[in-house]
Amino acid sequence: MAIPDKQMRKKYPLTLDNIKKEAWAWLEAILGIIPGKAGNLLRGAIYGFLFSTFRGKGAAIGQSTHIWFPWNIEIGDSSHIGRNTQISCTRYGDIVIGSYVMISPYVMITATIHNFDDTNIPMMLQGLSSEKVVIEDDVWVGGKSLVLPGVRIGRGSIIAASSVVTKDIPPYAIAGGVPAKVLKYRQQIKPEKEKL
Repeated sequence: MAIPDKQMRKKYPLTLDNIKKEAWAWLEAILGIIPGKAGNLLRGAIYGFLFSTFRGKGAAIGQSTHIWFPWNIEIGDSSHIGRNTQISCTRYGDIVIGSYVMISPYVMITATIHNFDDTNIPMMLQGLSSEKVVIEDDVWVGGKSLVLPGVRIGRGSIIAASSVVTKDIPPYAIAGGVPAKVLKYRQQIKPEKEKL
């Protein structure tokens, strides 16, 4: 079924915001195909030039990584985002990634989730809810993990591969599973909060 032109214009109005999103989609697609270390560093440098929130020096963005609303993400120094990672800030939710963070390939980080509470309205019409995601310095997120809205992953933590992070992870914890739970700590001394 063909959609009339008038309906298309109503659904996708020619606004500055929509033009910005379209331009970003094209740039991301073109830069996303450049392979290897050179591509990773080039993407990090160009994104850093275009977006003031990409403040980190030496940040590397892996091949075919998709970042929705990159102007709402902050990346620290020398962080690496693995290939085929999806980062979904949207226009409502911020994501902060600290310095020296390793995000393995195929990770998904989202600050936004669809609303679904009202069973009388289709879920796709209920809008979105957003909460800030913070990944502190020196964190390693294992491949194919999912980090959900409102989560803070503490400094020096490790998230095991294929984990689903639904709650905050304390500093220096090693967490894994679905949902992710603290398995042990990298340090001999547990954080004060955990001693009680």
